[in-house]
Amino acid sequence: MNRNGIGLIVGAALLGIIKKASSGSKAKNVSITPWTKNLNATATYYPSFYLDSDGDGVNNVDDPKPFEWDSVGTTIEEVRLSEQLSKIIEYRNSMEAVRRNLEDVAKGLLSQESDEKNYVYGRTKTPYSIINKLRRTQLHKLQDLVGLTVVAETFQEVERVKNEVSSGALGKVVFFNDYYSRPMKGYRAFHFIIQYGNPKDRNSLSFRWEIQIKTSRQMLLGENSHEAYKRGKKNVWGVDFLSRIAHAADLGNEKAKRLFDIVAGNEEMMRSFIYTGEDITVPNEIGGLSIEEIEKSVLN
Repeated sequence: MNRNGIGLIVGAALLGIIKKASSGSKAKNVSITPWTKNLNATATYYPSFYLDSDGDGVNNVDDPKPFEWDSVGTTIEEVRLSEQLSKIIEYRNSMEAVRRNLEDVAKGLLSQESDEKNYVYGRTKTPYSIINKLRRTQLHKLQDLVGLTVVAETFQEVERVKNEVSSGALGKVVFFNDYYSRPMKGYRAFHFIIQYGNPKDRNSLSFRWEIQIKTSRQMLLGENSHEAYKRGKKNVWGVDFLSRIAHAADLGNEKAKRLFDIVAGNEEMMRSFIYTGEDITVPNEIGGLSIEEIEKSVLN
């Protein structure tokens, strides 16, 4: 069955149990949009269906439309999945409760008071997002249904929090990725996979979850470049160039701080560095300094 077909089955099944699924989220009544063809009705649906279905921060870039018909316009046979989906929703809600507690503990790892440059936020994937991801893997193998991101103003603080997490402050570390030492196409952060609960105890809740630790500059750059990545239009050189400037600034380089602030305050310039395309021209200077001068005087 193709992707749209799977989306239809899941979407149809979820409609029957949506009141239970939308714990903590207010359901809406809306008219079905034109692309649903013959589905001329009003549906009560889970809000993420029409927004960020897979919880990745980009609205419907690669998210399937759960009510879309297949290419030849045929209907999809009704499938009763309510009981199974209810169990997934209960599992997700249990993880959400744990996530909230973990978020409070993670906030305590920061030495600074929470503000726009020092903070912790998290999310647990929506029921539809979980089902969408299950198309590609198995539930017990998923390690990012619960995720936290710790954002700090300086790299020194990021390293301090990283050491706390490494020592077991949030649980047993299963896996660690250092994207500062080995940047991934301009992406810099520390990633941990942590075990919650005992996986051998079938009578208690157990799952693996992810925490990312990064500076506020790397966070800003990631937010701006994520949509370009999802659309296949990311300028890897440009993102890495800005990421290197951000990292120099995070280490205290005053020139780098000034340069990054110039780019961060100019949406068009930021876009010119992170996107590729015929209509995109990469700037040849920032704040009066050429790219070559920045390489020599700031990034060396």
